[in-house]
Amino acid sequence: MQTSGTSGSGSSGSSGSCTEGEIVDCYGDCVPASWIGDGDCEDYLNCEEFAYDGGDCDGEDTGDW
Repeated sequence: MQTSGTSGSGSSGSSGSCTEGEIVDCYGDCVPASWIGDGDCEDYLNCEEFAYDGGDCDGEDTGDW
């Protein structure tokens, strides 16, 4: 997980650098790391790399990226 850099939350097409407390999601954008396993299924984290949002999603990625 990458958690340092200069991109803001939800910044599109980040270069893999996110601010502290953020990670690069399934689409390559920065999102809050706290979203993983928070009880809500976020499409941004619904991929194998993030264990389908820490188990919040049904185990099938959207394949939209």
